[in-house]
Amino acid sequence: LIRSVQVSLGKLGYKVGRADGRLGETTIAAIRAFEKQQAMPDTGRISGDLLTRLTRLSTTTPRTAERR
Repeated sequence: LIRSVQVSLGKLGYKVGRADGRLGETTIAAIRAFEKQQAMPDTGRISGDLLTRLTRLSTTTPRTAERR
């Protein structure tokens, strides 16, 4: 699950480092940046809403410049 989130965030241009399946500081920061951009509550955690939005956006949006 974590690896899938990392891959999806990477496709959207968020800096997650290597998709290693571990919820480290870089992945948490990328989740928070995504949540902020999407006007979601700042949790840094994987949730159903996060997965739904990531799935929808990462399958329809081309990769953009890296974000923090």
